[in-house]
Amino acid sequence: MSHVILIITVAIAALNFSKPTTVDRQRSDPDSTEALVTFGQQIAPLLKTNCSPCHFEGGQVYGRYPFDDYVTVKKLGEQLNTRLKEKGQKSLVTDWLKSGAREK
Repeated sequence: MSHVILIITVAIAALNFSKPTTVDRQRSDPDSTEALVTFGQQIAPLLKTNCSPCHFEGGQVYGRYPFDDYVTVKKLGEQLNTRLKEKGQKSLVTDWLKSGAREK
């Protein structure tokens, strides 16, 4: 009996691992709108909340690193995660980058 339960558990786990993630679906279908992470909708507001006032207009480092500028933020990539504190925020940035770092 315990062997049957083990086999069923392994089978269920294998099915869960074989499901494509949102990032995988976005990579295979760039026009997919399922949980699409974009700079304008999620990343810019996240940075505004966590990186103001320094990286926004009037801030001390705005001239070098303007976080309201899509090109600058995309170029910084994973470096953005060095200042974010919450794991969910870091995951959002990572997902955005892995899915193609869409602007809109």
